[in-house]
Amino acid sequence: MSLALDIGSSGLRSLHRIGPALRGRQTPAVYLTLPMEPAERRLLEQLCVPFSACEDSYVVVGAHAVELAQALKLPLAPVLPGGRLTEHDPLGRQIAATLIEALIPQQGIRATTAGVIIPANPGSLNPAGDALFSFLQRLLALRGYRALAVHAGRACVLAELEDQGFTGIGFVAGSAATSMAIALNGRPLFEGTVRRGSDQIDEAFARSRGCFLFDRSGNRYLDLAAVARWRMAEPINLAAPRTPDEELLSSLFREWLNSACRSFAQQMRDAGTRLDVSEPLTLVTGGGPARMTGFERLAAEALRRAEIPVTLGEVRVGRSSEFTLVRGCLIAAEMELRAAARSA
Repeated sequence: MSLALDIGSSGLRSLHRIGPALRGRQTPAVYLTLPMEPAERRLLEQLCVPFSACEDSYVVVGAHAVELAQALKLPLAPVLPGGRLTEHDPLGRQIAATLIEALIPQQGIRATTAGVIIPANPGSLNPAGDALFSFLQRLLALRGYRALAVHAGRACVLAELEDQGFTGIGFVAGSAATSMAIALNGRPLFEGTVRRGSDQIDEAFARSRGCFLFDRSGNRYLDLAAVARWRMAEPINLAAPRTPDEELLSSLFREWLNSACRSFAQQMRDAGTRLDVSEPLTLVTGGGPARMTGFERLAAEALRRAEIPVTLGEVRVGRSSEFTLVRGCLIAAEMELRAAARSA
């Protein structure tokens, strides 16, 4: 059995192969807390919503939390704020473990490799230096897996550019991070990640437009979920905005992508990256925000403006499946398994 996990700040996904069949699982990476009062308990029981008790609160996780928060107009809490595992949040760590363990099928006696995407550069990951990756290593080891860090950009190339011999540029926009990889025949020539994603765009938009919601105690919160629903549901073209709200959103996206690409260019210079590629490379975009019309055009413009030392060829929008990146991660894990078998 081979396994891949995509551990994002907005959602968690897994994909595993049993023989010729692929099986996927996913869950939103959020939870909701309610006061531990009789009225709240009756409400949860009447709605048949699974919950647990923790200290002085009832806790609802995953998809049930999303539905309940929308119905009650309450703010959700991220399991992995900013794509990170919070060190001093026992509740958050327990919820993260519960949600992730539900995505991992039990392995047999023989250990195997599990590809893992997290919002960080694989080259910088080590058990002492990245709390989330270390946490995932322990969870996977308990189920009989060895964790293999896979860059989101490389996963995008492996999932989308088979017709190009797994050669090209994968540009992935996530909720908490932006990643870019340049690959030649599946081998990464450059992998970079910037810790900024669409969550910051939604926050800036919500502040500018006064998008708030209030809990039962009158506390005010930015309604980030409403902003995200609006920008993904409306027929917005980021490259050709029509209204003041769309113009603001487009300008925020342009600033984000320009900043990210400047960071990638600097990372390449700092690492002394040499790209011996003369042919134009296909650019493919992935991630939730990349599904918005015009995103790929803005990303290509930002790469050219940052003077990334490659020639862009065709620009593609990745498939809209929620499992595209985790499928690329599974391909990377299976490539690792085949390489290990050849060297054994």
